[in-house]
Amino acid sequence: MRRRAQKGDFSVRGIAGSHTVLLGMNVLSESARKGLLGFSVKRTDHTEDESYWLKGFRTFEQNASGHPPGTLVSTWLNPIQDFVWADYTAKPGHRYTYIVVPRHGTPDNLLFHPAVRLTISTEDEDKGTHAVFFNRAAAASQAYCRKFGNVSPLEVGPPALEWLSRGLVEALIGFIRQAKGEGWGIRASVYEFTHLPVLIEFKAAIDRGVDV
Repeated sequence: MRRRAQKGDFSVRGIAGSHTVLLGMNVLSESARKGLLGFSVKRTDHTEDESYWLKGFRTFEQNASGHPPGTLVSTWLNPIQDFVWADYTAKPGHRYTYIVVPRHGTPDNLLFHPAVRLTISTEDEDKGTHAVFFNRAAAASQAYCRKFGNVSPLEVGPPALEWLSRGLVEALIGFIRQAKGEGWGIRASVYEFTHLPVLIEFKAAIDRGVDV
C-alpha cells in the first residue's frame, strides 16, 4: 500500500510491505528547511490499540553518553536525521497511523513544526492463492544481538531459529505437505538449496509419489 500526507511545508510518503513501512519525508520550502534537525515519529497500531514514539540508533553528540553503540533511543529526543527511514517493527495485516513531527531548534532545546499524519495498512503474508514470506536473516543482525546476544542461533536453539525464520520455513514446510501423493506436483525455483528441514520435506514428498 502507498499513501501520502502533507501538512504545511512538510509531506510524508509511506510504502508498506508486510513487515516494513518505508517513510519518505520532504520539505517543500527553504524557510522550513532552515534549522531542521530531523523528524520524530510516533506510531499508533489500530489493530493492537497501542501508541508510542518509535526508536532509532542515531543520537546527538550532546546526549550520546550513556547510550552504547546499537542502543535504541526515542526519536522524540533524538530525531531521525534523514529523509528516508523504515519501520522494521511493523506486523502483517495491521493498520497504522504515523505522526511525523519535524524538529528544529538545538539538540538541547528541540522545537517542533505541526505534525504530518499518515495512515497506512501493511499487507497480509498469505492471501490464499498467493503467499509471500520474508525471513529476518542477516539484515536483522543488530536486532538479533539485542534479543539473543552475540551467540550463534544454532547454540540458542529453536527460539532464535523461529525468530529468524519469521514464518517462512514453517509456511514452506506446510505448503510442501499439502501435496499428498500421486496426482500432485510441486515446482520450485530455489537458491542455495541446503536447508536440511526443507530438503527432508521434499524427499518425503517424492516418497509419497509427488511429482517434484
